[in-house]
Order: sequence, then structure tokens, then C-alpha cells
Amino acid sequence: MGRRSREMRRKWQERLNGKTSRAPGGGPTADSPRTSRIAELMARLKRVTEGEFELGGCLSPEAKEAHLEDILAFESVSTGTSLFQGLEQHAVKLPRPESLDEHRD
Repeated sequence: MGRRSREMRRKWQERLNGKTSRAPGGGPTADSPRTSRIAELMARLKRVTEGEFELGGCLSPEAKEAHLEDILAFESVSTGTSLFQGLEQHAVKLPRPESLDEHRD
């Protein structure tokens, strides 16, 4: 393998591993909007988790963005109404917990 081939292979591996933000021609990658979106998601997650969030692992930018969106959706769920109250709001008739007896025959 020649010097040029080794250099191109090294750059390709760096791009695959997320260690560079440059495309083969030296210009910005098509992932630049994705990179800024990932940074935005990370900032939002740090606010939601009060700075307790870190993302590890080797993920592609696409997978990282999707993963962060899923985590943010999960972490952003408020306590809201209980499942019992939610069922009652949708006209499901349930006995009140206080009226239930633990001892059944």
C-alpha cells in the first residue's frame, strides 16, 4: 500500500470513528447540522439531568442523534397523573384502592 493510500485509509478510519469533522476533500461534512443537533441535545440533557449525563460508546452520528432523542424524551416525562387517574379520565371504571380488601377467599 502506498503512502497516499495509507493516508486516505487513516482519514477514512478517523471519520468512521468520529475523530474528525472534515470530509475527504477538506470541506465540512454533511453531518455538520447533525453535529450541532447532537450538541444541542447534549446541552438539553445536561439541563434535564442537572449535569449528570455523559454519553459513551462508539456510535455513528445518526445513531447518536437518535439515541440522545430517545433519552431526552424519557428523561423529560413529567410525573403527571397516575395510571389510575389516567384510566378514570378515559371512562374506565375501577374500584377505589381504599375499597379493596387484601384478604380474598
